[in-house]
Amino acid sequence: DDPSSILTTTGFYACRIVGTLVGAWTLVRVSDTKYLGWNMALALVLCVALFFLRNNTAIYAAVGILGFTMACVFATFYAVATRAVPERANEVAGLMILAISAGAVSGPVCGAIIRMTGDPHRGMFFVGACICYMLWASWYVTRLNARKR
Repeated sequence: DDPSSILTTTGFYACRIVGTLVGAWTLVRVSDTKYLGWNMALALVLCVALFFLRNNTAIYAAVGILGFTMACVFATFYAVATRAVPERANEVAGLMILAISAGAVSGPVCGAIIRMTGDPHRGMFFVGACICYMLWASWYVTRLNARKR
């Protein structure tokens, strides 16, 4: 609602574009599940930091870095899932489209939480819960891969 909030959205997506380029370069060199785990751990730290930050510049920076950490989430989960069950690639693709739909709904849900409570920090609980789930999933897949070796 605030006209300056355009900086937050623009910063998020600009950093997300940079994150996609850096992620593509990094994923060639590093395990995808480890990369995902480190990104989700950093994203969770940023979510917690956003509860306490009050300086606009620090908030814009944290949101931008959060966008950077979210850049390769879809591609990494898709790669891990299709590698785990290559014979079910079509079903995995369908589930990933469902995940995209869930991601599309998450923005309005977060906005509704903020409007209901009147506190923008409360919306971060929802974002934090989503990030916790992705962090758990990356940890779980990393553990499964370690057992297979």
